[in-house]
Amino acid sequence: MVTLEAILDRNNLNRAWKQVVKNKGSAGVDGMKVTDLLSHLREHGPELVQAIKEGSYKPQPVLRVLIPKEEKGKFRPLGIPTATDRLVQQAVQQKLSENTNRYSETAVTVSDRTEVATRH
Repeated sequence: MVTLEAILDRNNLNRAWKQVVKNKGSAGVDGMKVTDLLSHLREHGPELVQAIKEGSYKPQPVLRVLIPKEEKGKFRPLGIPTATDRLVQQAVQQKLSENTNRYSETAVTVSDRTEVATRH
């Protein structure tokens, strides 16, 4: 089970920040670049964590841009979240992936044991 405390753990948030910076990406509706995220978090990080804990955190709307397709004159919509929202999404995703991987490893171990047990 993934807890909110695990998602908001400082190490997990630091890993999430590193991944968001590594992924780069454009600014969202707030205009903040991912390169400005660290200074923003140093100033507003505790408020962000508190808002998430209190349930008052609200993600910003995504910035909708149209990306040209190979077919001339055709476009596809793309939603760009804010850098802060990307950080929160990444922090959640990391913990969910860890948890899913644990279940997958357990399932493989259990199925291996079952297979061995049915051979005897």
